Amino acid sequence: MSQPKRELERTELIGDWPEIAFQNYVLARAGRQRGFWYPAGSCAHFAVELILKYLLVVPHVFNRKTWPNRGPVFAPNDLRGHRLTKLWHEFDAAYPNHPLTGFTDFVAELDRWGGIRYAQIGHVGATFTPTLESAVVSRKANAHQPHEVFAFDLRQLDQFFRQVLEFIGADRYLLGSKFMVLGGRDLYEADNPFAIK
Repeated sequence: MSQPKRELERTELIGDWPEIAFQNYVLARAGRQRGFWYPAGSCAHFAVELILKYLLVVPHVFNRKTWPNRGPVFAPNDLRGHRLTKLWHEFDAAYPNHPLTGFTDFVAELDRWGGIRYAQIGHVGATFTPTLESAVVSRKANAHQPHEVFAFDLRQLDQFFRQVLEFIGADRYLLGSKFMVLGGRDLYEADNPFAIK
């Protein structure tokens, strides 16, 4: 009789979360530029999810920079789930008056992609749009009938990650020496006016 396999104990590699988030962001950019909506949306959702979780579990960001009036620091096990809007709410509380407040609509829109993680489109039809503004137009145009709209706003994603990277203190040297050691700079910088160069 064989012994049941034991579950491996795993450790959260919190220090690697920003790098993994950045890599998923770059993959989201590449996928979106080639019209691969599902993987692009999934990678973008995960990238934002992981960078927000990172910011919630660390007491200070890179270079030991602290935030005035820093709110609660979470344990990784306190942040289960994938709802970006919930994480955004926690981030707002943890970093009062943070410089990312302009991305609330972007985060809410990107959160919709979590609902189709396994390509579960409703039987009511769906539209994929390239901007937050076009999503609003599509929803208004289809207001009389059930219809889902998913926006992947690459410009907003680029702006968000630029500001997040500045917020955590990442610079082009860190990006080059840690985040892009295996390449990917071309995918990051292609048509990206917000790239840190």
